[in-house]
Amino acid sequence: MADSGFSDLLQQAEQITANLHGETELPFLSRNLYQIAEAGKRLLKRTGTSAEQQDVKASILLGSQGFDVPKLQHKISQLNAAKTYEPLEPALETDIEGFLANERQNTILSIIEESKKKTREEMKARCEEAMLNEWEKEKEKTLKSLLGGGQELASLPTEMEGITPRKLGGPTRGTMDPVELAYAREVYIRNESIHTSRQDLVVTFGQAMKQFQDKNITDCWLLLKTLLDVPNLPKKAYESRNSAFLQKAFVNKARSFLEQRYHDYISNSVSSNLAQAQLGGVPGTFQLVRSFLNLRHIAGQPGFEDGLVNGQPVWPMLYYCLRCGDLPAAIQVAESAKLSDAQFVGYLKKCANDDRMLDPPTQANIQMVYRRSVRSSNDPFKKAVYCLLARCDFNDNHPDVIQKTDDYIWFKLCQVEVDSADPRKAQHIKSDKMTFSRLQSLLIDEYGEDHFNAGQSPYLYFQVLLLTAQFEAAIEFLYRTERLRSHAVHFAIALKEHNILHCATSLHAPLLVREPTGRMIINFTRMICSYIRKFSLSDPREALEYLYLLKGSNDEDGNDLFVITVTDLALENKSEVWQYCFQFFAVNMYFCRCLHFVILYVEQLWFGYHLMLMYIHIMQHEALLGKLEVDGTVKSGCISKFVDDTTEIISSVASATEKQGMYLEAAKLYDLADHQNKVLEILSQELSQVIALPIAPHSQKDRVSKVAFEVAERYKTNPLPARKQHSQTFFLLMDLMQFFDLYHEGKMDDAFEIICALKLLPLGYDTIDKVMQKFQDLGDEIRRCFADILLATMTILHSQYRSISSRAQSARVTNVFLGDDGGIEKHKARLRELAKSLITFAGMLPIHLPGNTYARLVQLEVLMH
Repeated sequence: MADSGFSDLLQQAEQITANLHGETELPFLSRNLYQIAEAGKRLLKRTGTSAEQQDVKASILLGSQGFDVPKLQHKISQLNAAKTYEPLEPALETDIEGFLANERQNTILSIIEESKKKTREEMKARCEEAMLNEWEKEKEKTLKSLLGGGQELASLPTEMEGITPRKLGGPTRGTMDPVELAYAREVYIRNESIHTSRQDLVVTFGQAMKQFQDKNITDCWLLLKTLLDVPNLPKKAYESRNSAFLQKAFVNKARSFLEQRYHDYISNSVSSNLAQAQLGGVPGTFQLVRSFLNLRHIAGQPGFEDGLVNGQPVWPMLYYCLRCGDLPAAIQVAESAKLSDAQFVGYLKKCANDDRMLDPPTQANIQMVYRRSVRSSNDPFKKAVYCLLARCDFNDNHPDVIQKTDDYIWFKLCQVEVDSADPRKAQHIKSDKMTFSRLQSLLIDEYGEDHFNAGQSPYLYFQVLLLTAQFEAAIEFLYRTERLRSHAVHFAIALKEHNILHCATSLHAPLLVREPTGRMIINFTRMICSYIRKFSLSDPREALEYLYLLKGSNDEDGNDLFVITVTDLALENKSEVWQYCFQFFAVNMYFCRCLHFVILYVEQLWFGYHLMLMYIHIMQHEALLGKLEVDGTVKSGCISKFVDDTTEIISSVASATEKQGMYLEAAKLYDLADHQNKVLEILSQELSQVIALPIAPHSQKDRVSKVAFEVAERYKTNPLPARKQHSQTFFLLMDLMQFFDLYHEGKMDDAFEIICALKLLPLGYDTIDKVMQKFQDLGDEIRRCFADILLATMTILHSQYRSISSRAQSARVTNVFLGDDGGIEKHKARLRELAKSLITFAGMLPIHLPGNTYARLVQLEVLMH
């Protein structure tokens, strides 16, 4: 039954195969099971998706790190990222509430999306801008450091004389422009003559700027000269800036300056148009104003009251006479006219007699007349003149009369009531009056820089602040403009010389601080230090001249700011020199890789030029503080010009240098300041760290040893007031350095003689106790070297032992240990005894030696058996 079943199945299969062969033209393939399995695997690889493979790999990676992948997939599937703003459902046309809710939500969504888009764009723009700015700064800094602060490569000097250090006060090849050089020369002259004759820097600075033919800056210096031309100016004027005396003086001086400038303006206008002005031959302001009004064609305009004087309206004549500061001319006009107010001439005469200040009762009378009739007048000049004399209605800017900033400032200064601390005088100053402090606040707070277009007209705003005695704010504003920074610094210097500035005592305070009382304080020290940073490296002498301006000023702790800033200058120059060297060599190596042989010759010239520059920078640093020659004589630096005793400054620089980790430089400076204890202490610490190292050119040991040998030679020949402990430690380390140098050179016998002479190690068991007592008196600098001393000495003993064992006789046997009989075995026994005593001594030392020191000592001692 089963056989028939299988037979039928086989017959059916053969029939199917025959049918396939007869109906298709495809070739017949014969495959066994193994070939079919391989083809299936290839097909699986070909049809498998990359996403599935990545999922498998991710699952394997996460599983290896301890993550439960199925659990994580379940948690992620439950997250709903759209809980806040679901898709809006359409609202019916009659569903007002739904419609409004949808519109509100749509608006919120659109605002959010727009904000996201703007934020992304703004962030991208800011990042690109910040990256470009940072790149420009780094590029400019690198170029300045490499090319000497703006010098072009093509203008490099071709002779040594071109970069020779110049004499003080002469022309410079540094980074100072002609304006800065002119100012610097006046500062130099001031410092030279400070003990003989005191110069007014306002005058000298103003004269120095005339050569540049810049009328704006010349007018600023003339304005400051006028403001400070106050008789009996207090020595500490900054303490009484708010006093009635100084406020009145500043107001009068500012008015005088503006009046004189307007008088010059009228004179120039009339002189340029003599035919039209019809000046005539009579001198004086009266005729000058009449001629000026002829140019203005003001006589034919309507609205003027009280008739004419010499063919011109009365009140314009009066106003312009007052604007020129000529009260007698104004009185002449008033007397020649038929004024409706018969007392007006008396007002003018009283104002002239009382230094242009009317008493409160007279002002009250004029104010009453102004309110009754003049305020409603159509004559703008009449209203302006009454407001000037009565000092009232200061909110009226009189636009028909006042059209320029100078006119506005002059008008407000004429209306100012001087602040007074005296209650009896202050009671007349009402709240609606224009006080000097209120005028200052009006100009700087309410109007400010935008109103005066200070960005485009910096000199105008600067003069506005000067005219209202806001010196600190004026200097800070001018200092913010790069091209005007040198002017700002020297305005500050001139004001500081007159003791008129409110200066901060802290070096780290902001440049300008405004107190709650309204008083402004400027950080003069920070301004000077920031200004000289531009040329402190290329022109350190000029930088020192500026720092001397701080002499006599103290910080909040009572420290001399001159000493502090000179210390910072010396340290900054030192760090900048090393940074300069690093940047230069880095860029030079880059050029070597990129340019190869094409500009090799030019590169070598550039390399040599910058090496000379680095040498000059170092020489300038020595010229700043001085230098100690090999024979002990001191070559004074230019700092000695400003102070008789330079020890304090040099010691301060040395202390700061030591804190920065530049110990060799600190030792040199302490040596220059004659602090021998510090010199020996620092050199001892440095020697103890490198004493056991082999000699290598330009290594740390090489640098330390050179300085140490110079100091040792000088201290041996000259008296040594240093502490005995320091001197003994230093000279003992010098002997040990000689021992290690001979040891590394292979001169074992000579080195052994030195270590025996120093008696730091036992020469046998009987001397161990004595050496241990001496060890207690040794300094820490020497104790730290004992591991290297023991190993070097044990190595020497082992070397001698091998030398004796390998030859019949030793080439050289130390006389200290070799007896008269010269026995080899006896000498070998002596060497073994010394080695054992060294191991015993090492075990008794009260210090911890490195872990492998004992093992190496024992190993060398064993090799001697």
